[in-house]
Amino acid sequence: MADPASLSPEQQEILISLKQLFTAVECEVNKAAITPQIFHDILIHLEQTHEHFHRFEFVKILQNKIDTSLSAIIETELNKRPNSDPLDVIPEVTDVVFNSPEFNALQESFCLSMQEIIDVMVEIYHDPIRWEVGTPFLKEKNYVSNDDLSSSSNQTSGCMFFTSDQYFQIAQNLDPGMPKHVRQNALNCLFKTAPGECEHWSAIRQGIMDGLADEDYNFAEESLSLHAKLFNSGTSYSTSELYTSLSGHLIQHFQSSATYHIRMRNGLDTANKNTRCLLRRFMLLSIFQHDITTFWIRCPERHMIQPISQTIELLSLPGSEEGCLKPVQYLCLFDHKALWFRKWVHGCFTRNLVVSAMQKFNNFLKSSIECVSAGALPDIAPKDIYSSFTYSWKQLKYLEFIHSVNVIANIVQYKAGRELICEASSGNANGVIDILNKLIRVMTMDNSVFNLMDSSFHPQTIISELLREIIVSGEECRKLLSNEMVLKTFMQPLLDLPNWTTKCIQVVCDILSLLGSYCIGTSQLINTNVNYKGENMVIASVIGEQCQQLLTACASKDMSQQRDKDVVCALLFLARQIYTTHEGLAVMTRKYNLVTLTNEVLTTSGDVTPQPPVIPQDGDSKETETSCFEEVLVDNMLGFASTPRGLLFLFQGSMLDQCIDYLYQRRCKKLQVSKTQKFGYGYMVSQIIGIPAGLQALERCGFIRQRSRNLWWLLENGGPPTSSEVPVTQPPDPYFEGALLKALTSLIQVLISYDSLHCILTSPHTLVPLDPEVFRQAEPNNLHDILQRIIFIDSLSKRRSLLNYELMQIFGLRILSILLSCLDTLLYFVDNHDIINYLVKCQEDAKSEGKIVIDDATIERNIILVRSTVLGGFTEKVIPPRLTKETMSEEYPYALVDSTNLPQCYLTQPTPTSETKAEVKLSAMPLSENESDSWLDKTRSFVLAACRKTSFSGHVGLMEVVLKYQIQENTSPFKPIGPVRELSKDTLPISGLEYGCKLVLDYGIRLNILPPGTKPEALENLIRVVTTALSKQQHSPLPSYKFDWFVGVVYLLFGGHTDRTLSFLSAFSTTLCSGYLWSLRLLCSSFIQPSIASSGITAIHYNACHCTERILQKALPKVACAFRISGMSPSHLVKRWINATFLNILPWNEICNYVLLVVSEGPAYIVLYCVALLKHIETRLLHHSNQHTLLYNVLEEPVQGFSLAAYLDYIISLDKEFGAMLRQDLQTLDVTAASKTHG
Repeated sequence: MADPASLSPEQQEILISLKQLFTAVECEVNKAAITPQIFHDILIHLEQTHEHFHRFEFVKILQNKIDTSLSAIIETELNKRPNSDPLDVIPEVTDVVFNSPEFNALQESFCLSMQEIIDVMVEIYHDPIRWEVGTPFLKEKNYVSNDDLSSSSNQTSGCMFFTSDQYFQIAQNLDPGMPKHVRQNALNCLFKTAPGECEHWSAIRQGIMDGLADEDYNFAEESLSLHAKLFNSGTSYSTSELYTSLSGHLIQHFQSSATYHIRMRNGLDTANKNTRCLLRRFMLLSIFQHDITTFWIRCPERHMIQPISQTIELLSLPGSEEGCLKPVQYLCLFDHKALWFRKWVHGCFTRNLVVSAMQKFNNFLKSSIECVSAGALPDIAPKDIYSSFTYSWKQLKYLEFIHSVNVIANIVQYKAGRELICEASSGNANGVIDILNKLIRVMTMDNSVFNLMDSSFHPQTIISELLREIIVSGEECRKLLSNEMVLKTFMQPLLDLPNWTTKCIQVVCDILSLLGSYCIGTSQLINTNVNYKGENMVIASVIGEQCQQLLTACASKDMSQQRDKDVVCALLFLARQIYTTHEGLAVMTRKYNLVTLTNEVLTTSGDVTPQPPVIPQDGDSKETETSCFEEVLVDNMLGFASTPRGLLFLFQGSMLDQCIDYLYQRRCKKLQVSKTQKFGYGYMVSQIIGIPAGLQALERCGFIRQRSRNLWWLLENGGPPTSSEVPVTQPPDPYFEGALLKALTSLIQVLISYDSLHCILTSPHTLVPLDPEVFRQAEPNNLHDILQRIIFIDSLSKRRSLLNYELMQIFGLRILSILLSCLDTLLYFVDNHDIINYLVKCQEDAKSEGKIVIDDATIERNIILVRSTVLGGFTEKVIPPRLTKETMSEEYPYALVDSTNLPQCYLTQPTPTSETKAEVKLSAMPLSENESDSWLDKTRSFVLAACRKTSFSGHVGLMEVVLKYQIQENTSPFKPIGPVRELSKDTLPISGLEYGCKLVLDYGIRLNILPPGTKPEALENLIRVVTTALSKQQHSPLPSYKFDWFVGVVYLLFGGHTDRTLSFLSAFSTTLCSGYLWSLRLLCSSFIQPSIASSGITAIHYNACHCTERILQKALPKVACAFRISGMSPSHLVKRWINATFLNILPWNEICNYVLLVVSEGPAYIVLYCVALLKHIETRLLHHSNQHTLLYNVLEEPVQGFSLAAYLDYIISLDKEFGAMLRQDLQTLDVTAASKTHG
């Protein structure tokens, strides 16, 4: 017997297309009795007679085969006759092609293939049930329609319009008591009804429904064909009535004991005439169910209520007698995945109606729940069902099981559906949880029958897809799957890997990975305990333990099967969802060093060898030849770059370069991060740039070079290198929209970290002026080249070498403004490039008739000079605005800066403050050694009370008192830096020392802290002394040192008293707080492991910034999301704030409050203070995130309106929630992953 399932996929496609072709010509065949010769002629001339001939799939398949096999020889023959007459060429070429071996081979192979297809068609063509139901691939191609059902000998090509009286007469003639010929004539009249005209269903519906139940088989089938015909051409009203007519007939059929019913134990024989008749009705019902939703878009509610209600009522019916087939089991033959139900509950309005109907007829849901709970599994693979005419009762039960699973999985995604399931489960509040546990057990079940199944029937495939849909449908659904009981069921295969199949482990890991990509899922994986080898461990620890054991086996080449590698990949990807989060990283690295183990595996395998990076041209990237397993390992390790501390582990594990190379290759191909995360490489790049080694690796692999060249081409030619062969200049207005804004963001992202940027700019390829010829001809290869081209355009020859000078100038100034917003970068450019005088000279060159010409360039330079020549917060200096389209025609209200002396209009008068008597009294209070603990608590309470005041100036005395008490309880391993009274002969190089001291002193004089005319020598000597003392506690002296802004702030706090300042710094350097508040205290310090110190990562970055990001995820998720979307790590902003001690960010009084609060309460309050500051600017951050301008706006602009007094309660509340975790993390300076253990 011919079997459709035995055909190849290509032959199945041809079979489907032939079905479509025969259906199209069937109307011609039915016109009259024709001979085979006439039918042959019809097919031969079908191209001339049928207007849609070339749309047939069979014609397309045949045309494609001809093009593939014969196009080459046809092209060759045509080229041999270039000037011949087409009328002569065509016959000649045709003869050559017909006689060619290619044509003979095509003809022979196609004929053999067609012979097999024809054998199948002859076998099943006269069996409509097997034709429609028995070949599932036909349904998948949507060629199962109601064409066959609607075809009838009574149909004609014409149509008639009837009056209301005529419709009423037709309805009377359809009465079952009328003679047979009268009823037949009435039915024939309805076949001639014009489309959309049959609106009198109140009279007609009962008649045609009675026709469906008629004892005359032919009359009943014609009534069914009438339903199909009118469904194709009816209105929403008539469609609703047709559907209720059909469903009402089926309800009557199953409620009647006199009709034919099938015993379940006998199975289902589709060759039986009565069975076939019933199946045709259910097939039309299934077609109705799928298409009727298209009529519900604009139809009244009354047209939906009855069809929905009758459908649920029908499916709620049991068999007429015990052991008989139910309606739902018939429907499963046509739609075992319950796609009709998915469509019906998709819309909110129809979903409410479905839920109401299911409440009324609750037996449908109850039977579905019972079916799922029973877990009926087949004894024969479902793919073999369609090779015979019968279905066993186990096969029918399994199809019902799949249908029930899909119904429950779709209804559980909605709140009303979950409540309905609990009601149907006898009021069990855990009814949904119990069902999910049962589904997971079936999904992980190992059954030999499953291995023979087609994927569309495999329970593992079906249930896993539905569980994924539930996860992505909403937060409430994710809570269900994150339930402790459900997670423990999921974890059964992972607790005992050897006893479970690879496929099962992969499916479980895949679902848990998708769940872990959401916050609630990750949280539950970290906090849910399971019993593993007799120990109570959290799931994250179990996964880490399994990964470590498998990686250890890989490294020792103890894995002999591919199965183990597949399991490693699945488990590592699941672990990746955990350690990419801050909380998960703490759990996964507490005992397990996955990075080092993975590096050992890659080294041991020998497949990954260090290779010089290949610079992709025109956006292409050439991947190194690595096996799939090694590539997956590197891909998963790249997930560590999502957090500052994870980046440190990546560096310590010697995998940073490999991961960055892999990231660059993926980014060049524009591939998504993973199957659970579409975007995120930009955020990873931002994290990587946070350490010097990361930016250096990006430069080595070609990432910086590609960005520089794309930016250069965009500025000069208006697009990337592949966009145009001829340079096209772009208008300079608007400057930063679309591609330019994206280019600006991408370059800022690379330049955001001073430590990394300084490492690159001070490399052997130092910034040197470019020759104009090089300027014109060569493309930029690194950061040096691109900065030279867009910032230092300082000669006429350079200007003339640029195609788009105006745009290049504005863009370069915009970049420079963002760069110089970092005080350390400002001092570097002043020290190495005299940037302030360069800008002043450019302003002088822009003068005309003694006045500076006002344009975008001079305004931008003016803003940079105001930001860079004086320190101060928002209330202490005025930042002039930029020109906009609205203000372009107005007079500029500010004087332009043309010298290093700032005009008075940009400076504000400081608010004088005075100490209260109570503050002075406490400051002078002597130390009581016997009551030090109580005095420390009293002092801290007083500090908090003082910080609640909007005006307070007793910071110095309080700081000294608190510090004295803290030193007595100090457990820090730090040694004091002093006392150092004299400078050594070999003075250490300090970048920007003179200009930094000038800024600090000018700031102090403006605030009336220092007297006018204060000389810089005292501050310069102080900084040299402190830097020298710090260098003696480092692993090795650095080539150069940054300016110490914290020392400058303390110097101003003590009113310029050098000895008092040095004494405070010496005592403060022994506390743990100094390692975070004082950014240079632990730079390359001997108190930190050499492996961490060599990375260039400071404790502020891998501890304080890491903890800030961790708290942001919990306390301010919108802010964390805004940073991630913008491709910027918040750690860069926090690190910049802490390094500069908030100079140029906050006004002086708030800086004093910040220092006092942190000295009193400890380093945890640095993190909490930064979180409070981010909460204050949350609205601004979200606004600029929507405008795609967050990256440079948050770096440039000072914080406006922040007051510690207003946010102190919020900081204290954060301390109560996160304080214990913070103090534990910040006390650990040597952050390393657990040592590797084998076994």
